[in-house]
Amino acid sequence: MLGFLLILALATVTAAFGQSASAGAAPVIQIENVPLPVVIENLARQGGINFIIDPKVSDSAPNVTFRWENHTAELALRRLLETNGLHLVRSSISTVSRISVTNRLAGQVNTDWVRADTNAVPLIQFSYMELDLALKQLAKDAKLELEIDSAITRPALSPGKPPTTPTFVSVRWENLTIRQAIAALCENYELALHADPVTNRIRIGPRR
Repeated sequence: MLGFLLILALATVTAAFGQSASAGAAPVIQIENVPLPVVIENLARQGGINFIIDPKVSDSAPNVTFRWENHTAELALRRLLETNGLHLVRSSISTVSRISVTNRLAGQVNTDWVRADTNAVPLIQFSYMELDLALKQLAKDAKLELEIDSAITRPALSPGKPPTTPTFVSVRWENLTIRQAIAALCENYELALHADPVTNRIRIGPRR
């Protein structure tokens, strides 16, 4: 982790010293043999970017080493992703961007349902929580009645096939609504959300 500590100090250095090419850029960002997900997370947070990683992105990502000058955190993140064949895909209905192997938007949750909630939450954070439990917690906080398909994350056994394992979620999002958070999870994990505007009931299951 020592190789990454340098960015935390240098990212606070700005044009006040006349060393950066643009406001908010660090004179030097130097990373030495640090896991790619760790660098992505720290650059995104320093750039104020709410993000979620597409599960199609390999968990066996390489360690990275680079030395870049006069980069903002967002520019460094975009360059890092491009170098590793990844994309930062912005959502049209939330502030959560997907880090994905493709630059195409995922199928989206109903826009009107998402935008009906205008109460932004300062911080939404889950640390290695099962996906269905995260969705249930969000629905509870928003006073939504949730029906969720147990096939989403629960282990399932099929003859001759290895058991499937639950999907775990680790996110830290700032200043977005709970409905935006639910939509971001559904988009990223290719889930279908059906909302009943009369009963305030939602149903989430695998996308067919």
